Amino acid sequence: MIEAGKVIRLYQVLRPEDDKALIVKLDYGLVNIPPPNDDVLGYANRLVEAGVDGIVVSMGMLKRVYKCFRGRRAPAPVIRLDWTNVLRLRGHPLPPRGGTHIVYGGVEEALAMGATAVYHSFIVGVEEEREAYELDSVSSLARVADEYGLPLFIEVIPYGERVIEENYMDVIGLGARMAVEAGADCIAIPWPGSLEGVKDLLKVLNVPVLLTEQLAKTSKWQPTPSMNELVEAGRMANGLILSYRRAVEWRVEELSRIVQKLHKGDSR
Repeated sequence: MIEAGKVIRLYQVLRPEDDKALIVKLDYGLVNIPPPNDDVLGYANRLVEAGVDGIVVSMGMLKRVYKCFRGRRAPAPVIRLDWTNVLRLRGHPLPPRGGTHIVYGGVEEALAMGATAVYHSFIVGVEEEREAYELDSVSSLARVADEYGLPLFIEVIPYGERVIEENYMDVIGLGARMAVEAGADCIAIPWPGSLEGVKDLLKVLNVPVLLTEQLAKTSKWQPTPSMNELVEAGRMANGLILSYRRAVEWRVEELSRIVQKLHKGDSR
């Protein structure tokens, strides 16, 4: 019955009619400095009105916006369980030096707070000892998530000196396959450089895959897609995970347009 619980919750994020979801991150307090007008409840309400399928929040952020998740047609709360400084944007007062990553929350606590799924990063390209820690973190979370029937979303982040232009896409594929083997139920990957690259990655992954918009360049070789390319890739895969800036800077109409494009005109 644990598998049934995972499937039920997973399809409270993905739409069962097309196996896709538009998710927006609203966890900026853990990753970057807040925007000048830190109206998080207003941002969350904007996402609800636009019809997004899920919102990634930290545990602290959930306490501020939990009312937005009420009701049958509300987006699914996806709770982030980790913290890292590798996604800090240029201009951050404390830029990363070497990159740090920890697990700060537990599956049981997230479930008690109403999580539909949990979210965690998997940083690949670091030295072997760090890589072992990264894999162990995913595996440990996956075992507990299995026990409680909670889907585990893993975001693959290529990072480190070993990530170069020639192996960038291979590093994404390696990280995604390792995360699946460790127990991930859904994978989020950055833009690999082309739609053909997305197709190749989808061929070797047997779990839902979403394209994620990464504002911070975690590698100097990281390619930057247009929004049209991201949406097309999301339609090939199982959807998109957009950055918090879309909630902060876009109007409801702009967000709703992406929802409709991803779901081929179907607006929930």
